[in-house]
Amino acid sequence: MAIDHQRIKAVAAALRGIRARIVEDDEIDDWSTSAYDKWIAMLDDAIDAECDHLAIDEADLPRADFLMHLDAAIAFLEVYEGGRDNVVPLKPREVL
Repeated sequence: MAIDHQRIKAVAAALRGIRARIVEDDEIDDWSTSAYDKWIAMLDDAIDAECDHLAIDEADLPRADFLMHLDAAIAFLEVYEGGRDNVVPLKPREVL
């Protein structure tokens, strides 16, 4: 299966936009996840991985939980974008 880089970039950009809105409107405690789930559905047949597990499938999520899902989904998609610095600031794991 060919990877659809344009669609991956579009979905990642949309998720970054949703994330920015949630960060900006920090007075809102619960957020609708419908837009997130619609963008995740756009990944069908775009990558060589099952993306159904990325969908939240809940009406609303608390702000912190939603940001966690967004950060994880964005990080997942950044692997497929290639050649891009991480937009989500992820700390490297410490080697024990």
